[in-house]
Amino acid sequence: MTKLMQDRRVMKIARAVRRAAVAMVTDFDYGMACDRSLAGACGDVSIVLYSLLGKENCRIVGGRFSNAALHSWVVLNNGDILDLTATQFDSGLSGVYRTGNDPRYDEDPEVGPKEIREAWGDREWRKRLRKKAKEMLA
Repeated sequence: MTKLMQDRRVMKIARAVRRAAVAMVTDFDYGMACDRSLAGACGDVSIVLYSLLGKENCRIVGGRFSNAALHSWVVLNNGDILDLTATQFDSGLSGVYRTGNDPRYDEDPEVGPKEIREAWGDREWRKRLRKKAKEMLA
């Protein structure tokens, strides 16, 4: 697969996960206070994105965005940050925010996939999100 094809695949998956998550929270299917910005859903959304992209293509990380509470996002193998819930901090950002360098992100090396899964728990919503995103990709 060429780099361009891989990049298109990554963005297609990211857009599907974002669309599915927004649709589900709009239908009040999240189980906690959440709106179209996906505030509070970063761990669940990042875990689903990470699982669909595959761990050979990215890594899921946690840390802070502008000193906010715990936040989670995906880092692609080329170093780009891919954050589907950055809109909770800055409504001017794209729903699928991809950046090569944004100093507002402060990765905590102690927070990886295991810690993110533990922090957000084993949520049925995440399983439904993954299924809905996969259906959108079909």
